[in-house]
Amino acid sequence: MSKIHRSNFAILTFFQATIGVWITLLAALSSWGFSSPHLVRLTVMNKADIAVALTLKASKNGEEIFYYFVIPKGDKEAPYEKTFTIEPAVYSVSATYLEAYDPVYGYPRCGGNTPSGTYRLTVHGRLIIPPCRVSFSAPGDMGIWKLGAPSGGRGFRFLP
Repeated sequence: MSKIHRSNFAILTFFQATIGVWITLLAALSSWGFSSPHLVRLTVMNKADIAVALTLKASKNGEEIFYYFVIPKGDKEAPYEKTFTIEPAVYSVSATYLEAYDPVYGYPRCGGNTPSGTYRLTVHGRLIIPPCRVSFSAPGDMGIWKLGAPSGGRGFRFLP
């Protein structure tokens, strides 16, 4: 009777090992064959005391990519930070300060100012939106793009 018990145990162990190998093989094949597309993070810091709509447009492999994000108001000393996960591409970026239009006075707070630029986002990036009616005198801190910052008198292009 002990011989029968040992042989059943050996068959059961072989069966468990075979199932384990198949599960491992299927898991490896499914992760290799159906991997998710490469995505990057974009951290946006709003230093304006008004909410901002950020528009990103790009064309990649013949397809148009379009993102529209609303970032709540922040502060110059304590900006509001929000992180988004997007496809890597070269984006045309513009920020619109969300203020109500007055038919008599126009845009009373920010004057319709919309800082913009071109941003190559192939790895994780950081972007600062300036307070309205304020422009940066230099492109900014290392690794952080300041939207609307001048670059040698030409339109600012940040292509890392």
